[in-house]
Amino acid sequence: ARRLQTAGVGRGSLVGLYLNRSVALVEGALGVWKAGCAYVPLDPDFPPSRLQFMAQDAGLAAVITER
Repeated sequence: ARRLQTAGVGRGSLVGLYLNRSVALVEGALGVWKAGCAYVPLDPDFPPSRLQFMAQDAGLAAVITER
């Protein structure tokens, strides 16, 4: 939550979660909620063009992913 807020993502923003199903996904969702944002699930199995469309259409303020 702090990292999102430090990055300038505020209440009501949409944040993409580009993570495989794991503990990191749950942690990411909790961090997004704690920051006052909502998340948009981005499935890593989707084609890149679909993910790009989803991110642009939703107007994501940030995307959380693994390194």
